[in-house]
Amino acid sequence: MASRAAMRPTVAMTVSEWADTYRDLTTKESPHHPGPWETSLVPYLRKPMDCFSHPRVARITLLSATRMGKSELLKNCFGYTIDQQPGNLLLVQPTRLLAEDFSKDHMRPLFKSCPRLMGQVPEADRRGALNVLRYTLHDMNVWLAWATSPSSLSSRTIVVVLLDELRGFPRSAGAEGDPADIARERTETFGEGDYKQVEVSSGGEKGDAIDLAYRQSDREAYHVPCPHCRAYQKLVFPQIKVPPDERDPTKIREERLAWYDCAGCAKRILDKDKADMLAGRPLGPKGRPGRDRDARRRPQHRANGRRPRVAAACGLPGLTALLPLAEAHVQRSHRALLRDKPEARRLADEVPRLREHLARRVLGGEGSLHRAERDRRLYRPRTRTGQRPAGGRGACGCRCQR
Repeated sequence: MASRAAMRPTVAMTVSEWADTYRDLTTKESPHHPGPWETSLVPYLRKPMDCFSHPRVARITLLSATRMGKSELLKNCFGYTIDQQPGNLLLVQPTRLLAEDFSKDHMRPLFKSCPRLMGQVPEADRRGALNVLRYTLHDMNVWLAWATSPSSLSSRTIVVVLLDELRGFPRSAGAEGDPADIARERTETFGEGDYKQVEVSSGGEKGDAIDLAYRQSDREAYHVPCPHCRAYQKLVFPQIKVPPDERDPTKIREERLAWYDCAGCAKRILDKDKADMLAGRPLGPKGRPGRDRDARRRPQHRANGRRPRVAAACGLPGLTALLPLAEAHVQRSHRALLRDKPEARRLADEVPRLREHLARRVLGGEGSLHRAERDRRLYRPRTRTGQRPAGGRGACGCRCQR
């Protein structure tokens, strides 16, 4: 049986697809929604989970409120690793008691509810009780450690490190240093892309471990659409309002007197609107769409060792890079789309001037936008390797040698 399991081909899928296909929630895990796992019920967990299965992502940091599914994300990554990409795994909790409770309350039910994971457990261990702090499987080992014990974090070669409730980690585990850094060092044997580090936690104080880890990331935040104006925004505490003459928190909670003021249209967002707002999207720290990680696989033009933006590579103003997007929405004259694209609405009045500027800058005279886009050939590489245009400048007028 072990040889058959080892020779079983795996199907390329993301963590969210794996969870939707193979994972079942027990009544103990989800009293209100037992049955097959559905990522559509928690769409804000889809991108963090899928980043775990991306070959070019090595470290994932998730900072969220309590009771938002962080433990379920760790369990999905745990199950995906065992079933799809076996490798030694280390899961770290703040204390030993939390590590034992996580093993009994989360990991054991996960094995019993998923036949594909139970198939990785040796026959002898299936009949008896599984070890609490160590799981010996066919193709890998799983250890549970705690941040206050440096000995439980060291002397192991690990492929996947899962850090739960990072804000509860002590700043130093004796003379060994930061326990989170000790756990991350277990993966230094492998190159980038061959190991995974996942750290999740609820918010704590400014400057604690999870805050520093989040600041080192790309700082994407989940933005939700307003049910009235459909403008995407990050929910912040100052926008939560209550009646000025009411100060009883119990009454406010029971009678649902609080509301959220939309940052765009200033209309009230009520508790009943939460279900429709869940289908948001992760955006960067400046409210822009997050970087497409698959784009790094495509060959991109580099100038002076850097990866420039389109406008910077061609010597054109930054607004010109947004011109095709703005004009496409303007030509459609679709109000809903214009509301969803603030940059299109902002540039609507600039389209004629930018079209003229683009034609004059690239073609040296008047011409249509489509002719300019066709003739400047921003993305076409040189036909012959090593060929250098006359004058040391490319067809776009800058020194990118295109």
